[in-house]
Amino acid sequence: VRFATLLRESGGAPPSFQQSGDLFKSVIVVKDNNAKGDDEEEGWRNAYNKILWFLLEEATVYSIRRTFDGGRYDYKEEYNVTVTVTHADSFVIFASSSTRLYVTQVSFKKIDSLLSCNSIERYHKGPRGPPTTPEEMFSRLCDLLVLSPKSPKTLRCRRKLTRLSRETRRIDGHLITLTASEDAYGELTFDAFLHFDARQLSPLHVTEETLLRLMDNAHGEWEREEFQSGNALALLRPVTDRLSVTPR
Repeated sequence: VRFATLLRESGGAPPSFQQSGDLFKSVIVVKDNNAKGDDEEEGWRNAYNKILWFLLEEATVYSIRRTFDGGRYDYKEEYNVTVTVTHADSFVIFASSSTRLYVTQVSFKKIDSLLSCNSIERYHKGPRGPPTTPEEMFSRLCDLLVLSPKSPKTLRCRRKLTRLSRETRRIDGHLITLTASEDAYGELTFDAFLHFDARQLSPLHVTEETLLRLMDNAHGEWEREEFQSGNALALLRPVTDRLSVTPR
């Protein structure tokens, strides 16, 4: 009652800052799936991204302007990058230009592995501390955004792999060119080229969970220490020796 009395004596409630919009905020055209667009970006994929953007626009927590490599003729295009937060324990990141809209999702559980230094980076540059503010965290996540040049283009948030070795060896009788890289701290990624039918195999990601399973098969205490070290160069030998190839 006292609040209502003071509000009336002060001239009433202030005018609303919100303007009543029209019945429809936006109209999104979805083309037939058979319609030939530019890398499918004018079809259902782009329409879906627009719908998602209008739903999450008010949940924006960070925005920045970024330039991505177009992947063709050194062409670069600027995008407005917007980070939104959802109730599903993840950030949804949009990259929009005047004609395109791309989207990717980053789980809260992935932030530590994305932003922490791996063992090679620690050796050459020293440890890098965690973000001290939300703005710094969002900025560092946006620095990891990559727009793939292949069709259809996709937006991804990923670390730049640090190559450890490249060798040609036989695994299960198959001649393989094997490239090993470190992703996050103590996590390896293997890319393999199968010479028999000139085929690139799907990348193999060796995570911490995989290392824990391999540790049960460790030969002696010295190899167990290698699995527990988190050092990519120490992990390289025992993990590579346990690789198996099954072409399909």
